[in-house]
Parts: sequence; C-alpha cells; structure tokens
Amino acid sequence: MGSAGLAAITANHSGLGFYRAKSGAQGSLNAIGSVVITSPSSPAQILMANPFNTADNTVRGLLFNVPEGSGLKKWDEATQSYRTNLFSLGHWSDETMTLRPGEGIFFSNSIAQPVSLCLTGEILQGDLSNSVPAGQSVRSSMVPLGGLIQHTLGYIPDPGDIVYLYKSPGWESYNFDDIDHWLLNGVTAEPVLELGEAVFINSQSNKFWRRRFFVWP
Repeated sequence: MGSAGLAAITANHSGLGFYRAKSGAQGSLNAIGSVVITSPSSPAQILMANPFNTADNTVRGLLFNVPEGSGLKKWDEATQSYRTNLFSLGHWSDETMTLRPGEGIFFSNSIAQPVSLCLTGEILQGDLSNSVPAGQSVRSSMVPLGGLIQHTLGYIPDPGDIVYLYKSPGWESYNFDDIDHWLLNGVTAEPVLELGEAVFINSQSNKFWRRRFFVWP
C-alpha cells in the first residue's frame, strides 16, 4: 500500500486499525497498522511509543506534522541523561533521533489545545525481543496493544524492578517485590500501559522483553 493510501486511511481514523492487502482469497502475511495518539494541551507532555515499523523510524519520518515549537526528550542510556529536540521552521533540530518499536520518547505539545499524532506502519510479528539493560531505560511494547505490562504485554520482571508510568504532571511508581507482587503505594497493582505509551524502567539485570505475536491466524 502506498503512502497516499495510508494517508487516506489515517485521515479519518481514531484509535487503532489493522489492514492487509488481499487478492481473491489470498491475503498478505504482513499487516499495516495505524493509531492516533492524543497529546494534551501545553504544558502537559506524554511518554509515547511508536508501535509500528516504517521505512524511516526517525522523528523526521514519524513526527513531521506537529505544531511549531513542539519538543522531544529521549533518555540516553550511555550518559544517563535526556537528549532534547525542538521542532522549528518545519524541522527537528535532531532529525536523526529514532523512535523505533520498543523505544519511548517524551513529546511536549506547544499549543493550548490537544494534538492528534497519527502513526502508521508495519506491525512486527513473530518472536520479538527488546533488550532491557540493567539500570534505567525507557522502553515500550513492540506490538500495538495496551494492557498489563507483565500478564498481557510479556515483560518479565526481577524482584526489585521498578516501572514508572508518566501521568502528567508526575510519575506512578510500581515496585516488583520478592513474592511476585507489583505494588503501587503499598497496594497490589500491576502497571497498565495504554496503546502507544512507553515506560521508564529501573531493571535489576540485563534482560529481554520478549513477545510472540501474530496478527493473522
């Protein structure tokens, strides 16, 4: 499917959709998905993810139609600090910054009304593996689903792992204890990720966030 066809699909789309080409009874094995992520009005920000693979998984290819003055922050694991990016005069200051499936990034809206971010691309299928380093990182599900981070999305924690969900203007901190319980403020609660949402993880070990996923039976 060409870019014009995808644009026509996403122009009137909200939520999530899966699509595939079909000729007679024969359908394609790959699947195309689209999702609309809503960013609240300024100064709120969201910790967002891109659940689809595209030919250009950079912010230049994915977030090319955002309001002037919009901003991005991406966690750099090597320096343990954020890299910043500003959209000005129709371009990002760092157009090579990536947002691949499994990564995450802070998006800051610059205007006083919500903005719809339309993401479209191929859905990754099969045995998927997302590297999670020991220490602090930002990660997301590699498949376009929301739900419980462990029992729906497949993240297997170590005792002592902490997952932070960003709920503007602050964080929700979920601790995984040594008796296999997720705790939020001392109460049993497993983190729930929305579709297109990333999380901050403080992992006790190097591990892989694995998921076996197929769109079509």
